Amino acid sequence: MKKKQIAVIGTVGLPAKYIGFETLAAHLVQNLGSEWDFTVYCSAKQFSKAERVKTHNGAKLIYLPFQADGIQGVFYDMIGIMHALFYADVLLILGVSSSFLIPFVRLFTNKKVITSVDGYTWKRDKYNKLTMLYRNMAEWIALKFSHVNIANKESMQDYTALRYATRNLQVGELITETSKYAFMDRPYAFKHCRVAPENNIEMILESFVQTPQHQLVIAGNWNKTEYGKELRKAYSIFPNIHILDPIYNPYELDMLRANSFAYVHGNQPGGVDAALLEAMFMGLPVLSLDTQRNKITTEGKALYFSTADELARMFNQTRIGEFQQVGSAMQETAHRRYTWQLIATKYEYLFMRMLQKTSAETKYQRAEKLSTLHFDMGY
Repeated sequence: MKKKQIAVIGTVGLPAKYIGFETLAAHLVQNLGSEWDFTVYCSAKQFSKAERVKTHNGAKLIYLPFQADGIQGVFYDMIGIMHALFYADVLLILGVSSSFLIPFVRLFTNKKVITSVDGYTWKRDKYNKLTMLYRNMAEWIALKFSHVNIANKESMQDYTALRYATRNLQVGELITETSKYAFMDRPYAFKHCRVAPENNIEMILESFVQTPQHQLVIAGNWNKTEYGKELRKAYSIFPNIHILDPIYNPYELDMLRANSFAYVHGNQPGGVDAALLEAMFMGLPVLSLDTQRNKITTEGKALYFSTADELARMFNQTRIGEFQQVGSAMQETAHRRYTWQLIATKYEYLFMRMLQKTSAETKYQRAEKLSTLHFDMGY
């Protein structure tokens, strides 16, 4: 029997260079490729000519001449949606920048549309009022007109694009990388994130100014904005704060994470917290900003702070045994709730349900009960 066609729209592309949606696409292809034909749209701007392969793990790759974000991202998603209408049975749209097309897809075609809303991105401080209004309306249209919206009803949208891909380093690689980082001879806390005000970077940095006996290693895209450049300049003078450029090598990133004694998570609004999930899978104690979404993700078992003073006190007053207990709880939660096999099964259940496969309910009903994911059906 001919496989059904799934179009994945809205990612930068495969092979995955980034966390979040790209990792979701990679794992869906890897876990479900034997049963479904995937086509993934890729940004030609993000891949050199040598990197533009035609397939990845059996998925067909189509390159479009636009960036996957910003103003170009609207055209990127729009063209991907229109092209997919010629062949796909299901359109999996990751993000909402071109959601104004979804009502027309519903009205004039029989294609099924699944949309995953990238958190509440319209709330981010970097957007002006007009952009925030547009993204807010786009989110509403996606929620209103998609056949299915991927949602965590307890907290925020896009609960499912979570990365689980820890890697083991060879001894030679480990020696090569560790030699670059002199700070690794002493315990350090770690953070890897996008440098933006809503991720409370300054609060975290300030807490380590107050605790000079503890080290912080923090990696991010500092040079992309004036905000990041100013923070880097202001806090690089402190010997216990080690500010690194963004790390895209997964082995190097895992090495830095695995050798830290705690992970600091300051993210507020936004989409996928893949970095948080990576830390949880590694069994790192998590010190998290006190928000409802973060508490739900960590099941209330992390250590929570709201100010730089509170975070500083945690590092000064928390005993090693308590850190270890938090780390164990984080790892147990991650393995129970966020494994890729379960997430992929949930997506397959959705694909089959939307295409009216009668066996879907019986085959996957147990998986649905096990998962904490909720699907907000928009029929």
